[in-house]
Amino acid sequence: MTRSGEEHIAIVNAAASGDAELTAELTRRQLIHSRGIRAGWTEDEADA
Repeated sequence: MTRSGEEHIAIVNAAASGDAELTAELTRRQLIHSRGIRAGWTEDEADA
């Protein structure tokens, strides 16, 4: 599974547990990561 896939699972799990703060934080991180990938960065560069 890709890093993005793992991030999506973590977001769903946080939402399912009712943890709104964690869900929001994980979503913010995933958006930053996905923007990096769309900009042509590697997975590692997108995580920096």
